[in-house]
Amino acid sequence: MIRLSREVAAMPEGSSWCPDGSVFTCDGAPFDGNLTFLENGIRFAADVIRGQKTGFFLDQKYNRDRVRHLASGKRVLNVFSYSGGFSLYAAAGGATEVVSVDINRHAAEAVAENFALNPSLKNCPHSEIAADAFVAMGELAAKRRRFDIVIVDPPSFAKAEAEVRTALNTYSRLAKAAVKLLAPHGLLVFASCSSRVTADALFSAVKETASSAGRPLNELVRTAHAVDHPAKFRESSYLKCMYAEAKN
Repeated sequence: MIRLSREVAAMPEGSSWCPDGSVFTCDGAPFDGNLTFLENGIRFAADVIRGQKTGFFLDQKYNRDRVRHLASGKRVLNVFSYSGGFSLYAAAGGATEVVSVDINRHAAEAVAENFALNPSLKNCPHSEIAADAFVAMGELAAKRRRFDIVIVDPPSFAKAEAEVRTALNTYSRLAKAAVKLLAPHGLLVFASCSSRVTADALFSAVKETASSAGRPLNELVRTAHAVDHPAKFRESSYLKCMYAEAKN
């Protein structure tokens, strides 16, 4: 399947090439609708035309699988869930509850639809919240909800160097909201896809904020994108993810 970038300049009138954003199968036939596929035994549907980027974030494949192996018997909160990649992996790993949060109503619906594609996960209670991340986490905290694993995987907040300081402030606010929802000795999984924000700067900000909020973290491991997303230059090494356990 081939999809042209949505950001390329418009083709000249009369061009024989396909229009911007069009999707074609490898044999040249036009494609319209969801693509259903398997990733590590879990079935997903991706909207490759109207979805974000390519319709599914394949670069988080290894991190999703890591969460699967950590989720047994755990209550899991997935913030910025998009179509529920981490959510379904957590359920497949034996989570006792999965809550997915995304501001996009269609994304929340996609999570439910992806769960429906996997009957083997029907015994895992799951719910989807279509709301702003800060609002949703604030409401969960007000209800005294606690989770054993909280995943925060936001979109890029810094597409230019001038936006880095503001991005770090936003990441810190997210970390503060997230650690309030961690159960004692719970696990925070915090990721960023911004190449402008370094791993050291990001995770230092997250850990400092957590300590200030009374939930100091013990960093366990840092990971990056899957090996099928090789970093050949600095900007291509964009994804960073930290697993950190609350000390109390």
